[in-house]
Amino acid sequence: MRPFLVVDCNVDGRDWLGPYRDNLPALEVATATEAAPSDPTPYAGVVLTGSAASAVDAPPWLAAVEALAGRALAEEVPVLGICFGHQVLGRVAGGPGAVVHRARAEVGWLPVRVLEPDPIFEGFESRFVSFVSHGDEVRPAPGFRVLARSEACSVQALRVPGRPAWGVQFHLEMTREEEDRTLAKRLRLDTTLDGDALRAARVDCTPRMRRLFANFVRLAGAA
Repeated sequence: MRPFLVVDCNVDGRDWLGPYRDNLPALEVATATEAAPSDPTPYAGVVLTGSAASAVDAPPWLAAVEALAGRALAEEVPVLGICFGHQVLGRVAGGPGAVVHRARAEVGWLPVRVLEPDPIFEGFESRFVSFVSHGDEVRPAPGFRVLARSEACSVQALRVPGRPAWGVQFHLEMTREEEDRTLAKRLRLDTTLDGDALRAARVDCTPRMRRLFANFVRLAGAA
């Protein structure tokens, strides 16, 4: 079985890839800040993770990640981008202007509405709750289809037409500890947020996380 490539875009040195290891049948990890591979073709699929970095501010290592994503699109290697990875895919398919800074971060356990059927959402309800946390966002652009949105974000999921490539802005993949750490950071940055109210809306995202990864593995032909 060919492995999946997980491009870890994390920038603070923590190992947060447990859910990826648990839900992808085989994987290799590349650290984006050190050197992203240039050739996606040896892999069953490529997963681009979230990051505290900003795709809009374009850290120097982003160019290699975007080049990898662009070649994966050209070679029809399946791609799943999550949060920052979703924004990378949005920039590659829709141009750098497709990703912008938000006026205020979207954070919490919030409803996401699926706008049109797609196999990446097989087994999902048309409206589900996920943890979200992002200060940048993808805006609609001609290079991709919008699959889902939330009240405050018009592109919660996208697909590149004619390619096995999907991006999701939301975070189904975070552990409870990672959600808590991320929320605490957002509360420090924005003291107007009501932490108790946000925590009261918590749901367990694990079943949908497993479904999302299972759908991607199946679509990549590795099931």
